Amino acid sequence: MPEAPWRAVLDANSCRYTVHEHALARSVAERRALPFPWSQAVKTLAFTTPDTPLLLVAVRARDLVDFARLAAVLGTSRSGLRSADALRAAGGRRPAAPGRCR
Repeated sequence: MPEAPWRAVLDANSCRYTVHEHALARSVAERRALPFPWSQAVKTLAFTTPDTPLLLVAVRARDLVDFARLAAVLGTSRSGLRSADALRAAGGRRPAAPGRCR
């Protein structure tokens, strides 16, 4: 199996990390069943903007995303920042061109 691109980036920059493979955890009960402390968990949220077809935001699991600040960093309005799930639910499927993901 080829090495994951994200792993190559972390390794090239001497980043320390641990990969925990587990089932999806959405409920409190599922979270409590994870094989590692919640303080080490990371969640990934997917967004789209008018200029970015896919934006992945990774934060500590207990943290919240400040949507207004994220929109400002991306140079868009808060209303321009949309959940990637909302786009999919609306029937829009914009493929991400190379170099257009952040």
